[in-house]
Amino acid sequence: MEKVKDVFVYNLLTGEERWYSCDAITAVKQAYAEENGLGAQFAVTLGKMDLPILKGKDAVFCGDWGARIR
Repeated sequence: MEKVKDVFVYNLLTGEERWYSCDAITAVKQAYAEENGLGAQFAVTLGKMDLPILKGKDAVFCGDWGARIR
């Protein structure tokens, strides 16, 4: 698992940008959950929701949200 740090998450569809202080995978999952009305459920499950994740060499995506892995 990658180290916790500040992460900028981008919505590839709308161009919206959000800032999180966690690892990149959790950040894109949280942005996706918040956008789809699942924010409270995400918080209750401590981010252990089964969401669609696509992880590449330099980036991670969940729905329209993406973040760089540095």
